[in-house]
Amino acid sequence: MFDLEFRCWNISALVLGLKAWLAKIGVPGVSPACTCGNNRQTLIHVLAFCPDQTEARIKLLARAGTTQIGRLLQSKETASIAGRWLLDTGLLEQFRVAQEIEDTSMGEWAPFNAINATH
Repeated sequence: MFDLEFRCWNISALVLGLKAWLAKIGVPGVSPACTCGNNRQTLIHVLAFCPDQTEARIKLLARAGTTQIGRLLQSKETASIAGRWLLDTGLLEQFRVAQEIEDTSMGEWAPFNAINATH
């Protein structure tokens, strides 16, 4: 793994405001509103207030011991837990493909087949 959760959490916590941020930078067709009806979907809203994320917050609290952003960012361990949690909510659509790739079992797949050089 490439510490995807940790990287996504840091990007999300420090840069992306979820839909609110995407709308602010002018991503076409993106409304800043949360799925719960709140006028802005921000990280603080999702972590502390969004009724759509109540069950997810309970899981985050059980895994990380907190939902307070400052405490979540205090260590790589809790930031990784929070990053995985945020990815698992499905709210970060821009990271969905990366998560699908990570979740895909590659089995015996290899990037290149051996080439037989004898002609």
